Amino acid sequence: MGLLNNNGILNRFLLWLGVIDHPLVILYTNTAVYIGIVYCYLPFMVLPIYTALTRIDYSLVEASLDLGARPLKTFFSVIVPLTKGGIIAGSMLVFIPAVGEYVIPELLGWAGQHHDWPYPVAGVL
Repeated sequence: MGLLNNNGILNRFLLWLGVIDHPLVILYTNTAVYIGIVYCYLPFMVLPIYTALTRIDYSLVEASLDLGARPLKTFFSVIVPLTKGGIIAGSMLVFIPAVGEYVIPELLGWAGQHHDWPYPVAGVL
């Protein structure tokens, strides 16, 4: 929450860059919820993909480039198929907990609304 408030790091950085003239109201908006969920779950997506990328035999990429494939074609025809397992694992590690996420939207979004916490908690039990 300290990143997204009016005096937070994000607003100060954007003011320093000159992108904005006055602080943005980010906290308690849908944008804050999106940023919070990405911030929390990004490592769970990056780590499996990174592991899959480190296991690629780079000679296959070199062979593709030597045979005349352009870098974009090499990416989609060599690298993506070889990292498909990491992409699927990362997607599952992110999707399953993100579907059941209640804390981030409660803390970062929907200002001014009081939610009935006991009722959903009783439903889980």
